[in-house]
Amino acid sequence: MPYNKTITRERPGCIIVLIDQSGSMGGPFGGDPRFRKCEVAADSINKLLNTLLTDCQRFSEGTNKSEIRHYFDVGVIGYGGRDGVGPAFTHPQLSGRDLIPIPEIADNADIEQRQRSIPDGAGGFVQENIECPYWLKPVTHNGTPLCEVLQMTKRILTDWISKHMESFPPIVFNITDGEVTDGTIQEMINSGNAIKALSTNDGNVLLFNVHISSSNVHGILFPKSAREIPSDEYSQALFEISSPLTDFMIDNSKRTSENFHALKHGCKGCGFNVDLDVFLKVMIINR
Repeated sequence: MPYNKTITRERPGCIIVLIDQSGSMGGPFGGDPRFRKCEVAADSINKLLNTLLTDCQRFSEGTNKSEIRHYFDVGVIGYGGRDGVGPAFTHPQLSGRDLIPIPEIADNADIEQRQRSIPDGAGGFVQENIECPYWLKPVTHNGTPLCEVLQMTKRILTDWISKHMESFPPIVFNITDGEVTDGTIQEMINSGNAIKALSTNDGNVLLFNVHISSSNVHGILFPKSAREIPSDEYSQALFEISSPLTDFMIDNSKRTSENFHALKHGCKGCGFNVDLDVFLKVMIINR
């Protein structure tokens, strides 16, 4: 059965996140003017990276300290924006690089101050300042060159796979809000299918898509049929190129949350105006 390999330092995994940075990403998310799509997307990717760091943290008896181990190579590629298509990391040590070992990502985070509410012990809440690491900022500019970014991703993965044939297949997340502007929908579908045709000895590359919009339609998550999603051409195309969830992802989601008890084998890894944090957390790889 495919998708059975565990992630180790000898067999690291690969995750690439594609983030739409086109001008329309400056619009409200889900019809709520308090949140911009670009901010929701960037914040969710920063949280994903932070979660990966936590998952890769191990105690080293040799140094008597915890360390981030090289379990993943990670890339974040923006498309649209002022620079067209390219790596979206903002830190000088990371910028311009396609794939980066997770320990280097841990060592090169920027920090921002945020506030969160915590119980005050008397039935109320107080504000607490916390430091939050981040690796990319919201960007909005130009069109949506989705064909180009998918073709670039294929080139990156072809090289990575040639060196990691015994690893769990790479996972690609694509977060977008707009229609492809550098080709036809069929060309976009062909580019997506070309990525999914790549494989290690453990299975084909997994491509997952989230379509976010300014519409107030919410919560379409992991559909099994195209009839369950909006009928516009673009949403249907994203459904078509999305990979099914692996058996492990489905079984693990059912164990960890009652919200996923209805998940069935064959559900696609795509969503429409969903909570990106929830979507990304489901994509757990067996380790």
